[in-house]
Amino acid sequence: MALAACASSGTPQSSATPRPNKHAVYDPGVPPGPNQVVIYQFIFKPKVLTVPAGTTVSWVNHDIAAHTTTRNGGADQFESGDMRLNRVFTHTFETPGRYDYICFYHPGMKATVIVTPAHSTSESGSSTAAGQSASAPSAP
Repeated sequence: MALAACASSGTPQSSATPRPNKHAVYDPGVPPGPNQVVIYQFIFKPKVLTVPAGTTVSWVNHDIAAHTTTRNGGADQFESGDMRLNRVFTHTFETPGRYDYICFYHPGMKATVIVTPAHSTSESGSSTAAGQSASAPSAP
């Protein structure tokens, strides 16, 4: 009789703090925000993120498992440390280039941030890539 009552109620009988549900749904169909990488089901999404130099990228972990965002080679190294469920890590990319990174705990999890030259605004208001000059229109 007690089992039938427990199964039919659908509510916990304990007042203890509930533990995260290992089957919780985080809707992986929702795309990451701008300049954001979502960690879900042992995957970095998107696998490749392209941003201009000077951009701050954030990673958010939506997995029950802990993950890291680790780049330990090349010029611009970063390490998030232990990222548990819903933790966020940010890093600002100042130098154009390709930045491959992994999860230290799960080295099969790999992704890349590609940093392009920053854009600047000239006095005329046109946007140009850094290091390029905008030419003035010729007079008729």
